[in-house]
Amino acid sequence: MLSRRAVRYFSSLGFLSVVGFFAVGCTLDESPAIKQISSARNAISAAAKEGAKEKCPEDYAALEKEYLQVRGIFYACNEDEATTRAQQLQSDAEGLLDQCLAPAVAMAPNQPPSANLSGPASGVTNQLLSFSAIDSSDADGSITSYRWDYGDGTTADFTFPRATHRYEAPGTYLVQLTVEDDKGATAIASQQVLISEEQRMEIAAHVLFDFDSSELRPDGIAELEPLLQAMQADSLMRASIVGHTDDRGEEGYNLGLSERRAQAVADYLMDGGIGADRLTVEGRGESDPAAPNDSSEGRQENRRVNIVVSASNL
Repeated sequence: MLSRRAVRYFSSLGFLSVVGFFAVGCTLDESPAIKQISSARNAISAAAKEGAKEKCPEDYAALEKEYLQVRGIFYACNEDEATTRAQQLQSDAEGLLDQCLAPAVAMAPNQPPSANLSGPASGVTNQLLSFSAIDSSDADGSITSYRWDYGDGTTADFTFPRATHRYEAPGTYLVQLTVEDDKGATAIASQQVLISEEQRMEIAAHVLFDFDSSELRPDGIAELEPLLQAMQADSLMRASIVGHTDDRGEEGYNLGLSERRAQAVADYLMDGGIGADRLTVEGRGESDPAAPNDSSEGRQENRRVNIVVSASNL
């Protein structure tokens, strides 16, 4: 039988019916669970005295709830589990104030991105210019958008760091790049580009063809060779190639024949290493004669390909 001292001890811990333990066969003498639960209760009480109940009400209520659950486990004679959970409960109670009152870790402020724009300082009208933001960076995140303002009233938004643009009129333009990072911070870079009027030269009525033929003649090749060499030397040169016919034959057939003549000239230039992106090909059939079609000489003049070459240094 328990002594009165033992009964008072267990009652102080909240165990209202000590006799109940004997009914289910629990052993109370020197129980480590009893001691650990007592230590946990003392830790909770100490936390309350330090103001945890007022300063951290939700966390404190969770401790009290866990304490009741630990007691229930002990009443069910699960002493090992009760001991383990009481140990954790004591640890949680002792660290409650430090945990709930610890200052929030200050987040490092977002570092804005760095914008870097590179591109040509000059060009000519209708020339395709390339701009790059590849050297832009963000030290603590990533760049999510690139906004280009070309200075001529047009803008473009991309998620990649490259852009191209053509200017239709000469002038000095301010190209502005705005980059934005994944936290909304932005940075701006800009540069000027000087656009000059595109200079043009025309080679016309020199590349001639036989009747109903799209094969280049030797005299036509001789006319094309200087142009080919010039385009090989200057990568900015572009050629617009337009084919024509005389008025003999059906109109639809002549349109196709004029296109084949223009393509024959383009093929010759491409065989010499000129990229197809530098050439445009068009056929106009008999619609644009250079001479009257009432003589063999005039009809020969109309069986032609005109080539208009554009470049910055012509």
